[in-house]
Amino acid sequence: MRGLAFGPDGARLRHLGYYVSFWTARNTLGLGDWTEVYSEPGRTVGARAVRGNTRLMTILAFRSAPFRYDPRDTAALKTVVRSRAAGMRWRTDELIDQLEDTPDFYFDACSQVALPHWSSGRIGLVGDAAFCASPMSGHGTTIALVGAYVLAGELARAEGNVVAGLRAYEERLRPWITRVQRFGQGNGKTMTPRTSAGIAFRRGVVALQERLPLGDLLLRDQIRLSNGFALPDYTPYERTRP
Repeated sequence: MRGLAFGPDGARLRHLGYYVSFWTARNTLGLGDWTEVYSEPGRTVGARAVRGNTRLMTILAFRSAPFRYDPRDTAALKTVVRSRAAGMRWRTDELIDQLEDTPDFYFDACSQVALPHWSSGRIGLVGDAAFCASPMSGHGTTIALVGAYVLAGELARAEGNVVAGLRAYEERLRPWITRVQRFGQGNGKTMTPRTSAGIAFRRGVVALQERLPLGDLLLRDQIRLSNGFALPDYTPYERTRP
């Protein structure tokens, strides 16, 4: 539907320069309610304890220009992950070795949807279809739920004028969505620094945070952004059910 109304993928997808893979592994690292991340220039591997610390949610992120791949060919994508992680130190090998036995596997490009308009006539988009901010934003579920709420509210407020409701929905929401997408672009750079100096800088921020009562520096901007949109009150426009 989006392709029919708004054109081919190339006109709306903005590649951020990263790919990311997630899979579940056994907790061979012995992590307890903790996350560890290891980076080399252009690539990062990490693990977070989940399911009562019995499993790890493992991530590999790496910088790359766009390349073609079949999202349904899991075996080929696992080969990509192995090749991109080859030679990484820390305990990367034991996490990569569990790719064969993992009960789940995810791989995708970190891309954002950039459309000049979220509606065309009476056709409107919401969530990732309209304004995907990529996994690097940490706001996928947030913007989907808020977007659906504002879309419904503005359509109700428009009282049958669908085109006007879709236009108002975009006008109200787009400034905040733009900020979320910019955050995703910057967060990707922090996740996978390009140089050794970038890795050292991130390590310094973490060390400073551990020594001083500064709050969570790495999450402060994300929390501020999450709370940066005031939900409108559409109560007067709710239709009473019979």
